[in-house]
Amino acid sequence: MRLNKIKLKWQIFGYILGFAAIIILVFCIFQIFMLESMYKDTKINNIEKLLNEVEKDVISIDDFNDKEVNNNFLKLATEEETAIYLFGLDGTEYLIINKGDYYKDFSNEDLFKEIIAKSDSLKIGKFYITFDNNIPAPINMEYPALTKEPIDSVDSAIICAKFVKIKNVEYLLVLDARLAPVNPAVSTLKNQLVYISIIVVIVSVFVAIGVGYLISKPIKKINDSAKLLASGKRDIVFDGKGYLEIEDLNSTLNYAVEELKKTEKLQKELLANISHDLKTPITLISGYAEMMKDIKEENTPENLELIIAECNRLNLLVNDLLELSRLQSKTTTFNNTKFNITKLIKEIVERQVLLSDFNIEFNFDKEYYVYADEKRISQVIYNFITNAINYSKDDKHIIITQNVKNNCLSISVKDFGIGISDDELHLIWNRYYRVDKTHQRNSVGTGLGLSIVKEILDHYGFKYYVDSIKDEGSTFTFEIQDFDEV
Repeated sequence: MRLNKIKLKWQIFGYILGFAAIIILVFCIFQIFMLESMYKDTKINNIEKLLNEVEKDVISIDDFNDKEVNNNFLKLATEEETAIYLFGLDGTEYLIINKGDYYKDFSNEDLFKEIIAKSDSLKIGKFYITFDNNIPAPINMEYPALTKEPIDSVDSAIICAKFVKIKNVEYLLVLDARLAPVNPAVSTLKNQLVYISIIVVIVSVFVAIGVGYLISKPIKKINDSAKLLASGKRDIVFDGKGYLEIEDLNSTLNYAVEELKKTEKLQKELLANISHDLKTPITLISGYAEMMKDIKEENTPENLELIIAECNRLNLLVNDLLELSRLQSKTTTFNNTKFNITKLIKEIVERQVLLSDFNIEFNFDKEYYVYADEKRISQVIYNFITNAINYSKDDKHIIITQNVKNNCLSISVKDFGIGISDDELHLIWNRYYRVDKTHQRNSVGTGLGLSIVKEILDHYGFKYYVDSIKDEGSTFTFEIQDFDEV
């Protein structure tokens, strides 16, 4: 079964149990299988450190029978469960601390001489000794073994020796450390691990169930709300709680609900507007046609002109709807060429001045070439001007500005009309959205112009934006990155 088919709480349950199993496994490896080797390595390292520490104290001894000196050595020896010996090279015992169970008898003169002779022949300063035939001697050395390296296998003792000089007299310093048997400890740990494993598994089960429930509960609540939203309910409020990610998801989904409500409202307005814009010319055409059919005197050129005008208006609306649909579905072909955009704006301004009674001012310093579809860019400029005309006040003044700003060719259309409030700025690019539903100067265009502009500018990746102040006017701007001087 794939993970995406398993509920979140059961996935969390499995992860926590798996983590518990890994912890138990690691604990077993370190505490049982590696216990003996780690214990021996630690013991050898401690003896080596103790040997160096004892050496520093020994070489400064003035009196081997000094009670304070002996007490200090006894403390060190007891802490590490180690016996400390100091011999002359003739076998004389000068210092023996903490004999007890750790004492190795070096009184055998022949044995001692053999140790001294063997160490002297090997020219070594520090070495290990073993007196147990059952302990494998490293590098196949004969009994007693002498080596610079730690013994590979030590069943009961680690005896570390080193030659030291005290007042220019050479002595043999020996540390005899006993190793505690680890088998009983391993058996104890095994029994403990059984109980620990049972406890860890039980605790992990409860923790996994609890954590899984706490994490999945708010997600399930959000999922149930999302299903209601998908079924058509729009009064849903996402309020799942638990952790930061859930709070962020709540905010995102609540925002999506609000935007969905706005979209549905815009869709209703769109249908109403389209119905109105289609119904009006159709009604006029139908009414005048019926009247001209029934009353011969009404069959006049003026009535025919009105029918033709309404047909043209209807045709313009349908064409704009089809144009917007093609742009949004990415099926429109863009024929890019290099053209003089300054000249294009001049021609559009001249036509608009002739067709309207507006004062349209065009300001520019130089003429520029751009590479794009001239027809589409013409649509953008024309629609910006048309929008300015529709929402201007009685001064009927529009300013078009072309200049280079931030390494981009900036083209802006400024009107002094009714303006746009801040909360409506992001909505003006929607189809049929009207800033002022009661504004009457809508004699030009179909209400789809800014939506078409948005699709064209998005296609080219041109930056576009609107600066507007309520009741003072708006400035629509777009920027072209790639341009050349004429």
